[in-house]
Amino acid sequence: YIYIYIYIYIYIYIYIYIYCFFLYDREGSECPELLLFKRWTDSLLFQHDYKVDKVKQLIVLQINDPKPAKMDMLLRRTAPIYIRARHNFFRCPRTWVMTLLVALFTLLLILVLNTRGYKGDISFIFFPDEDLTGAAQDSIELISYIRQLHVLSPTGGAYNLKNPRTKDPSQNGQGLLIANFFSHKKGGTFIEAGAYDGEDLSNTLYLEKELDWKGLLVEPDPWNFWSLRKKSRSVHAIQCCLSPFPYPREVTFRQSDTMGRIVAQEETKSKGIFTRVKCFPLYSLMKAQNLTVLDLLSLDVEGMEIQVLETLPWDKVSINAILIEVAHVSEGKSYVKSYMERKNYSLETEVGDDYLFVRK
Repeated sequence: YIYIYIYIYIYIYIYIYIYCFFLYDREGSECPELLLFKRWTDSLLFQHDYKVDKVKQLIVLQINDPKPAKMDMLLRRTAPIYIRARHNFFRCPRTWVMTLLVALFTLLLILVLNTRGYKGDISFIFFPDEDLTGAAQDSIELISYIRQLHVLSPTGGAYNLKNPRTKDPSQNGQGLLIANFFSHKKGGTFIEAGAYDGEDLSNTLYLEKELDWKGLLVEPDPWNFWSLRKKSRSVHAIQCCLSPFPYPREVTFRQSDTMGRIVAQEETKSKGIFTRVKCFPLYSLMKAQNLTVLDLLSLDVEGMEIQVLETLPWDKVSINAILIEVAHVSEGKSYVKSYMERKNYSLETEVGDDYLFVRK
């Protein structure tokens, strides 16, 4: 975003320079906008001096001819105002021509930035991934830091959904499937990682709206997270990714609608839009939100599902069901099954690209 700031700074500087250079009214031209305030303040000073002179006249008048009528007339008189009436905007060619040029320049700037961004032509300065303070995932300081500075409370108010009549917006009915598995349990808890915009493809919106479930939405993409917050979901949310290590990191993230993911250094040379994102361990988020006992964990982290699960201290958490997107897991679907078997989970059902595992 540094390029955008530079462009805006240059734009404002040029606008002010051009406006002052072309419109400054030195010799009483037809564009007095910039002198209006100065003339107004000058007139106030003139009024003050004029009234002081009138008071002096009153003193002399009172001595020579103290008649109330004349005194009242003098007190009510004011100094003449010499500010000219402001001309109509369109009668000053320089004003509207320069405004039109500035508007065209702004539109051109927006077009160039968007075109270059979507084509991936904006140069990207790569920063290596960083370990944040080297804190352990159960560190009290880290958990307090996440809770106080990163987790956002519900926005409040009514839902602001694009399709409010859609009962279950999940891709393949995952929301209803989970509700049926839990026998439409009221007041359950969940964490959904890869929450996208909080509505489209959401695995938890049905549970939240219809069954009053509470939990945490996790979305790393800043654009998607902004959209998510506008939906007015009644649960907490955090803009971060899940760390594939048992400690927090700051990484480079490739923004790509529903397919955003963490990337390596060599991938930043390809076309795309990249940003820096903080990644916190899943266990740290669970501790920060007091969700170590959880009904549902929904994982859609574009291929990092197993690495994220491997960071969990399984003896310190209790998760009844785990929904995993397996389409992008590099280890393969069979490995996901065997891994979850070792963690005492069995495959309940397959729905689309997702596997639903339940605790034995």
